[in-house]
Amino acid sequence: LLGLALFIVLIVRQGVGELAASLAAAGFGLLALAGWHVLTMSCDGLALRQLMKPETRISAGTAIWTRWLQESVNNLLPVMQIGGNLVKVRALMRRGISTDLAGASVVIDVTLTVSTQILFTLLGLMLLLWHLGSGDIAGSVLAGAAVMSLAIAGFYQVQKRGLFSMLTGLLNRIAKRPDWQALAGGAQAMDEMIASLYRHRRALYQSAALHLLAWFVGIGEVWLALYFLGTPVGLVEAALLESLGRALRTAAFAIPGAVGVQEGGFIVFGALLGLPAGAALSLSLAKRVRELLLGLPGLLAWQIESQ
Repeated sequence: LLGLALFIVLIVRQGVGELAASLAAAGFGLLALAGWHVLTMSCDGLALRQLMKPETRISAGTAIWTRWLQESVNNLLPVMQIGGNLVKVRALMRRGISTDLAGASVVIDVTLTVSTQILFTLLGLMLLLWHLGSGDIAGSVLAGAAVMSLAIAGFYQVQKRGLFSMLTGLLNRIAKRPDWQALAGGAQAMDEMIASLYRHRRALYQSAALHLLAWFVGIGEVWLALYFLGTPVGLVEAALLESLGRALRTAAFAIPGAVGVQEGGFIVFGALLGLPAGAALSLSLAKRVRELLLGLPGLLAWQIESQ
């Protein structure tokens, strides 16, 4: 509710008519944004395909389709960026992938996504320091990067030690019920599959490289959006906005769609680059339109598939 309130305040303060006119001026350029984002989704989808390659082969279409469903649910529903991953696991299972492989691959895929995002965020932070020409915030930059790195390193270690066996053991201690105990066998199989996938280093590195490529492809979306909105910027500025905007959105995972947070973040980061508040807010709204153009059909496809 706070995020929604911030969103409304920013829209009203900037002017609904002005923002609507800006988006209308972009016209079919908004469709181009959706088309460009398909490239980003494809890179992320193929990253999962590469990760699963040592255990099984899935088609490129299946990989991209499941990524589309995942992103649609996570972007448009209040699921704290988790529900889409569960939908992705179910979609893989419906295509003949075993439960342990589907679950394990999605867990590692999330780990690689966040790991590569840390690198992408560091790029944005370095560009910000370079642009400001000051080292005053260097300490905060390094502290933030360290916290992110320690968090993902801790998540990796928990996976290596048996994430799902630990969870089922905890549930069993909290509520000693036969149904929790029955989960132990499946949890152990999932942990063994995670360990197996981590042993295939080449597939891991290739998958991570595709995720990193997806982050960089996303820079083009910001560049295109501002071009069609009539406020063109260079690739460096687009990279800064995309990397830090994405990091802020990830940090606000508890807020559905990071509504309000994304808009405020673009205004703040845009101001550092000399970008007018109206243009920064229009950029965020253009991304929202792209999410609807791809996400609503994705939700429909998910519901049809679930029947």
